[in-house]
Amino acid sequence: MLILFFGLSHAYADEPAMEARRHYEKGNLYYQQGYYQEALEEFQKALDVSEPKIPPGDISEGALAEEKIVKLAVRRKVEEEDSSSGNREYTIDVGDTLDISVWKVPDLSSSEVIVRPDEKISLPLIGDIQAVGRTLTELDAEVTEKYALYVREPQVSVMIKRFGGSKVVVLGDVKTPGVYSFSGAIRLAEAIALAGDCTKYAVRNNILVIRGDIHNNPEIISANMISFVKNAKLGENILIQPQDVVFVPRSVIGNVSSFFETIAPIIDGVYKTSTTDIYIKNARRVMEKRSTVSISQ
Repeated sequence: MLILFFGLSHAYADEPAMEARRHYEKGNLYYQQGYYQEALEEFQKALDVSEPKIPPGDISEGALAEEKIVKLAVRRKVEEEDSSSGNREYTIDVGDTLDISVWKVPDLSSSEVIVRPDEKISLPLIGDIQAVGRTLTELDAEVTEKYALYVREPQVSVMIKRFGGSKVVVLGDVKTPGVYSFSGAIRLAEAIALAGDCTKYAVRNNILVIRGDIHNNPEIISANMISFVKNAKLGENILIQPQDVVFVPRSVIGNVSSFFETIAPIIDGVYKTSTTDIYIKNARRVMEKRSTVSISQ
């Protein structure tokens, strides 16, 4: 497939060809890593750049058709993943703190970009950008595009450092894992309900609530929701605090500390991408490989 854009570079002006090729290669990278929605967007950008600028007859219809077939395949994969996994993209909200970095350009990087009440953020050289309602991928794309006016091929990274307001992250074997906003006081059962409830594979007597900085000895609480439902043990229905992470396992966890070390990178990944789907799949693979019979605190 890369032959297409080597050919394009001779078919029309160098600059549009290089831009199209960058989008295509980025799409390929996303596709290989399982980020199908992002891959689709990059393939679309490659087509948008290339198609209007190709003089008639300068490139074979077959080559362009081949690219469209790839794009269609990715679209189908996106739809398949969304329908089978309950994929849910997080959209930026007021009060969120973002970490926006530009590789090798520290003057344009900031680890404390707060989304203001007017729904915007402010960045060096660029000024104000709409942030609320957009995914991290969408914001990354716009920041990259704007910084390209000042930096050659900027490598931009946008991730969540802290969620603003009252939010809870619900992961593991729930129907629609993701980041959810809540108001007032809620408990564990309500947090799980926000994510569509547990799947049929979930182990409900060993649900983890992870509280605090996951990089600095967070508090890990194990809750038995079966005892809460069947035996009215109200203490198991833990009061949720903003920024808590709820993890519903697929098998009983024998050593909580050891297990947390395994899933910490998965939880960390939620803050670095616009969708939790890839990390949920990884978490479920971990759960399937670990099979233990007792809980140790």
